[in-house]
Amino acid sequence: MATVLLVHGNGAEGSTSFPDSTGNCTVTATGNAKVTRTNSNFPAGALSLDGTGGSHLAVTNLPTRPADLTEQFWVYLNSVGSGTFFDYRATGGPLLYVASSNLKFLGGYITGDGTGVSVATLVAAQKTHIAVERYGDIFNIYVNGSSVFRGTGSGGGPDPGDWGESFLIGESKDGGNVLNGLMADYSIDNTALYKDSNFTPPPVYTGGTVLVRRRPLFLMAS
Repeated sequence: MATVLLVHGNGAEGSTSFPDSTGNCTVTATGNAKVTRTNSNFPAGALSLDGTGGSHLAVTNLPTRPADLTEQFWVYLNSVGSGTFFDYRATGGPLLYVASSNLKFLGGYITGDGTGVSVATLVAAQKTHIAVERYGDIFNIYVNGSSVFRGTGSGGGPDPGDWGESFLIGESKDGGNVLNGLMADYSIDNTALYKDSNFTPPPVYTGGTVLVRRRPLFLMAS
């Protein structure tokens, strides 16, 4: 198990530097994407996006990943009307976004009505942890450590390579649909960390030593 991307979003107020603590990836801020330290939920800082088009983090050089992976982050939404969490669609991979308070996932054979499946309701002005996990053909999505979606991609689902080596955080690859809020502790692990088990989300980074590898604390499913 290894963490292949970890972007805390920490730094000086207004900084546009978002280093990957693993050293694997290049992360580039565009538009109005910047660090903010004004929200007490993220004392070391967080990525701030204001909904303005062209504002996102572009991640490149992501290492090739196996079929099992976990992608997770903390978010604080100023608006739940619209916004993109991640978008890999240029390589045929998945899209996770919010639309009219609905957390929606579009990926491979899990398409719903063509715009993705609604998996949970998100609330503005609330610190929320979101995790997307894949192992084999199974996709799991968790909100605050509780499972909200489990789906199996028919026909084998998307190939792991569909995730690609580059993607956007905070904005759609179509342009626009920019998140209005904060994101922190964005990570990708090349293993399925949770596998159908509810869990306690990892704590928000507050500064100091960066723990690249994390061992989750599981909870009994209710």
